[in-house]
This record gives sequence, C-alpha cells and structure tokens, in this order.
Amino acid sequence: MLLGDDRDRMIVDPFEKECGVPVLNLAGKTSLPEVASILDGALALVCHDSGLMHIGNAVGVPLVALYGPTDLNFTRPMASTSCIIRNEQLACIGCMKNFSKTEAEALRDCPIQVQCMRLILVNEVFDLVQRVRR
Repeated sequence: MLLGDDRDRMIVDPFEKECGVPVLNLAGKTSLPEVASILDGALALVCHDSGLMHIGNAVGVPLVALYGPTDLNFTRPMASTSCIIRNEQLACIGCMKNFSKTEAEALRDCPIQVQCMRLILVNEVFDLVQRVRR
C-alpha cells in the first residue's frame, strides 16, 4: 500500500508503475484519521522523515525510517517499534540540521543528487523490515 498526500503523488505514482507487484496507491486519497487507521493495522511502515513517519510512530506500527538530509537527532521516531537506517559515508549527511534549509532547498541545492538517500540499499531496508514487522 502506498500512502502520502497530494504533493507525494509525483513520486508515488511513478513508483507504483515500477513496483513490479500489485499495490494499492492511496496517495492523496486519504484523510489523516484514515492514514492512522491504515498504519495501525499495517505489518510495517517504510518511509522517510515525514508526517507519515510521525503518524506511524504515534500509532506504534513497526517502522523503518530512512534518513539522509534531515536531522535525525531532532526528528527521529522515538517509539520502541521504530528504527532508523542512514548511510553515514558522506560528510554532508544531515545537511538540513537545525532547519538551516527546507527540504525543497536541500534537494534543489544538493551537488550530489541526494546520494545520502541513494546510498541506502534496498536489501538493507528489506532485511530490517523483516526483523521489525509484526
């Protein structure tokens, strides 16, 4: 199941087409209470530092949060069911620290095309999801 708001559709819709498995794309089609209810019943949630992550953290769904430009010390999920994956290889990791840049500015200004996120390997995320899911 793919979730997000209307602004996420530009990412979620192409992802749906590339998934290779049937998915239910609800991006931009749910209210906050509906999202919370969906996440409350989910086996796991994989997402970046976002409102969706914080809702998942609040309802206690097993959560794998992908971190790159955002400041994990300030925005990290705190539930015992939550874990974080981040590639620490780059000196610029957490370039949005202390909100010195907005997300749009960080993405626009990144001279290495957000490698901090691209260096998070799918198999690492998959393995972590297998360990934390309900």
